Amino acid sequence: MTLDTNVELVDLNEEEESDKEAVKTVLAKHKKTLRFLFNRYTNQCYKGRPQAFDSLKANSQLLSLGEFRKILNEHALTQSVVSNEELANLFRLINNLHKKPDLQTLNFAAFVYAFAQLAIHLHNKYKRSEACIPCLLYTSDAADDMQCVDLGGRRILKKK
Repeated sequence: MTLDTNVELVDLNEEEESDKEAVKTVLAKHKKTLRFLFNRYTNQCYKGRPQAFDSLKANSQLLSLGEFRKILNEHALTQSVVSNEELANLFRLINNLHKKPDLQTLNFAAFVYAFAQLAIHLHNKYKRSEACIPCLLYTSDAADDMQCVDLGGRRILKKK
């Protein structure tokens, strides 16, 4: 079975009211987690390179494609799950939507939007596959269901 690697943005405004509300609720509930990830990984690709303070401050407001890849890799979403081409397409589409000339970085609001769009993309990509899809977010009740939790406490979803 070949998996679709084309990334398309889903216009949440065109979705049903219950779906829009569900996405807003999940993103609001996990906003602190997303902010933590964003702040933790910004400037990861710049370490060891001397830069002016103004440049460092500007870069601390943006997450690069490499930094986003690092987040995904460290949370079990390797290139076999999300290719670099898919990520680059996602960045390009989001920045084109927001009319930003830099196609390789995202600010925090765009990062949250990218996170939601990536979750939708992975759901669509694997919905007919028997593959296990690791969740993008940790869940507090994951430990209650020992068969669907990896050693890191992440819920593992299996399509039946």
